[in-house]
Amino acid sequence: MPTRRTVLAAAPMAAMATALPARASEERADVVVVGAGFAGVTAARELRRLGFSPLVLEARERIGGRTYHREFAGHGIELGGTWIYHTQPFVWSEVHRYGLATEPMPSPDAAVARLGDNGLVPATPEEMGAMLQALATLAEQTRAVIPVAYQHLLVDNPFENRSLAEVVDALDLPPSVRTLVDGNLVTLFHGPLEHVAASELQRVLALCGYSPVELIASGAGTKISAGTAALAGAILSDARADVRFQSWVRRIERNADGVRLEMADGSVVKARAAIVTAPLNTLKDITFTPALSAAKQLAIREPHRGAGVKLYIDVAGDTGPLSILAGPDAPITWMATQHHGRDGSLLIAFGPDPARINPLDKTNVQTVLNACLPGVTVRQSIGWDWNHDPFAKGTWCVLPPGRTRQVLPALAQAEGRLAFASGDSAEGWRAFIDGAIESGYRAARDVAVMLS
Repeated sequence: MPTRRTVLAAAPMAAMATALPARASEERADVVVVGAGFAGVTAARELRRLGFSPLVLEARERIGGRTYHREFAGHGIELGGTWIYHTQPFVWSEVHRYGLATEPMPSPDAAVARLGDNGLVPATPEEMGAMLQALATLAEQTRAVIPVAYQHLLVDNPFENRSLAEVVDALDLPPSVRTLVDGNLVTLFHGPLEHVAASELQRVLALCGYSPVELIASGAGTKISAGTAALAGAILSDARADVRFQSWVRRIERNADGVRLEMADGSVVKARAAIVTAPLNTLKDITFTPALSAAKQLAIREPHRGAGVKLYIDVAGDTGPLSILAGPDAPITWMATQHHGRDGSLLIAFGPDPARINPLDKTNVQTVLNACLPGVTVRQSIGWDWNHDPFAKGTWCVLPPGRTRQVLPALAQAEGRLAFASGDSAEGWRAFIDGAIESGYRAARDVAVMLS
C-alpha cells in the first residue's frame, strides 16, 4: 500500500519512514506536484512560499529523481546527477541558502592520461593545450551565434541542425588530441556525438562564459559534500509538503476547474492545479485527458538520447589521483578517483554504451579495467540502470540535431490547470540539477498565474 508522509526535516528517506494511516480512495488537495526530484521539491517549496498547500506524489520510495545518493564501499556516492559549479546560478544559490559544504571531485591534482592503442599514456602539456584550444575554437563559434546564454532559443542557430560529431570533425585534430576532446564531450553528453546537436555544446559553452576550462569544471568539478540528498531534503523541508511515496500517476484529467489524477493502484486525487515533473522519456506513460497540445505530443514522441552508463569501482590498493580520458570506441570514456589510499581506491567511470559494460558484473568490469589499469584488482562495483528505470527511461536529456527549438518551448508550456517542470525542459542548464531547480521556479509561477 502506498505510504504517506509529511517531511519535517532534511534527512534521508530511511529516517522519515513513518507511515500515516491509509488514505481514502479519493481525496482533494490544493495543488499537486507529480514527482519529488529537484524540479518537484523546488516547485513544492515555491508553491508554499506563494501561499499554496502542495501535495507531492512520488512514484519511488525516495526523493531525488535522477539523483541518487547512497553508501558504497564506505563512501557516499552519487548514482545519478552529481556535480554543481558556480557557473550554475540556481543550484549554487540553493547550496548557499542551506549552508551546505562543497568539495572538489575529482582531485584537482589528478594528472590527465589518455587511453591509446598501447594502453594508458600521460597527456602532455602540448596535448592538453591543444585540447583546450579546440574547445576554445568551438566557444568562439558559439559566441558568434549565441551572444547571450539564456537567449539561445531566440536565435536562428544553424548549428542546431548539425551534429556535434560533424563540427568536431571539421577541427581536423591529431588523434591524441581528438581522444582528449572526445573523452570530455562523449562523457558530457553520455553517448555518441553523432546523436548530439552541436547547439547542445554551444548552450553549455555560453553558460560557462565561453571558457573551455569552466566547461570542464562545470561538468565534473565540484560536488556537495553531504550528497545531493542533503540539498533535496532541505528544499523539501522548507516546502512543508505532504509527500506520498509509491504513488505512480498514470492518468491526469483536467478541466476549467482543476485536475483529477489517478494512480496505478486506482486511487484518485483532485486538485485545483498540478505540476508534472516527469522526465521527458516517461511523459508518454501518462494518459492526459484532454490530450496535450500537438506541439507537446510532438516533443515527447521521440526519446532524448542520454543513455550511457555510470559506475563506481572499488579496487584494491592505492591508484593515486587519476583522470583518464578515452575515445568513443572505448567502454569507458572518463574515469577518475573519488578516494584513494592504502585501504583501497574508489573510482568513478562513465561510458557511452550500457551494452559495453555492466556495473554489476565484476568480471566484465575487471576486463574493461585491465585495458587501462592492468594489475589493479576490482573488489566490487555498482551502478544504476537508468535506461530501464520505469521512472527515468534514460539518463540526462540530450537532444539530437533539429530538436532543440521544437522540444523545449513545448515542454515548458503550461496547459490549462497543468504546469510542467523538469531538468529536461530547462532553458539554461538543461539535464543538470541546476536546470531542474530553474524549471521548478518557473512552474510554481505558472500555477500562481493560472489560479490568480
